[in-house]
Amino acid sequence: MRWKTRLEHSINRKIGKAIRDFNLIEDGDRILIALSGGKDSLTLLSLLAARRSFAPVKFDLHAALIESDWLPFLSKPRKKIEKLLKILGIPYTFEEISLGNRKETKNDKNCFWCSWSRRKALFELAGRLGFNKIALGHTKDDAIETTLLNLFFQGTVGTMLPNQEFFKGKLRIIRPLVYVEEKETARYAKEAGLQSPTRPCPIAKKSNRPLMKLIIKQAGRVSPHVKDNILQALLKTPL
Repeated sequence: MRWKTRLEHSINRKIGKAIRDFNLIEDGDRILIALSGGKDSLTLLSLLAARRSFAPVKFDLHAALIESDWLPFLSKPRKKIEKLLKILGIPYTFEEISLGNRKETKNDKNCFWCSWSRRKALFELAGRLGFNKIALGHTKDDAIETTLLNLFFQGTVGTMLPNQEFFKGKLRIIRPLVYVEEKETARYAKEAGLQSPTRPCPIAKKSNRPLMKLIIKQAGRVSPHVKDNILQALLKTPL
């Protein structure tokens, strides 16, 4: 397989390593790709679609976009995503969910309820359509930042696992971008014309995630291997 650019080749190499290291995709898998409309999930969509043509195993892909009444999806990005899915030949489902009157005043409760509701909708969709895996577009940065958030504010050591089992193995969440940095997906999405302007989360700037980004950035000035070291310690896998 010849990739169009060096960046595309680099990201695919990292996706391939993650698939091998954590047994993310197996023959006969039916994978539901969770879309947000952002750079990470659209990069994952595009490159997993391309991988079907040369992967040693056969797997099915289906895309899902979950829209809530707290944050309705903009019509223009939605149409652009639909066009991309048709070009890639990937079937898709767009679902709307209502978060009702459960909205809380505290930001952490808002985030938890919104995230939980979207995850529940994905689980239900996967069960209804017969998918055994859900692919999320979480990157290396997401895994590291989540680890620090848990450590600093929850008093626990935990991260986003690349291969996570649910319902006694009937369903798994996989994260093929676990070795890929956010700056790579941002550049790839821009070069490939994938990313569309989406409506930002109204409380995103009030979360502690930007603080984690700043801490990692500052530490990176002392040691350029900070991200790799943290991820390697968490996953216990040589990078």
